Amino acid sequence: NRSLWSFLQFLPLSILLLQKLKILHSANYQDSKLLNMDMVTGAMDRSWENGLCSCFGDIKMCIITFILPCYTAGKIGDKIPGLSCIVAGLLFAVPVVNLFIAFKLRTGLKTVKMINESIVATIFFAWCCSPCALIQEARELGVDVPMARH
Repeated sequence: NRSLWSFLQFLPLSILLLQKLKILHSANYQDSKLLNMDMVTGAMDRSWENGLCSCFGDIKMCIITFILPCYTAGKIGDKIPGLSCIVAGLLFAVPVVNLFIAFKLRTGLKTVKMINESIVATIFFAWCCSPCALIQEARELGVDVPMARH
């Protein structure tokens, strides 16, 4: 309970910091998405369709993920090549290993969806804003969480 309170106190400060650094991709910037062509592969890079802080837009998924993040991680892992629902979910429940899995999920999603995001931003979001990052990734993949159906 104390760690949740600490997290909730830190969350507004980290969001403010991200906004000041202009790292945060907000759903409000949908109209200004930039498509960049990779000069080596010719692939089109995209930005996130769901902002990091748009996690509160789907409150049911938000509640599920904050209570049981390993479930959402498993559902995301099911849609990432090289992972499975059970492996991603169980490993996300193991301290320290969850940092690697959070990074692996986000990196896998970036590869599948060709999303352009720096490695520093990926590490920061996966490790420091993990619940919001999981929700962003789940929404990006169209993951359906129980009780989150409309």
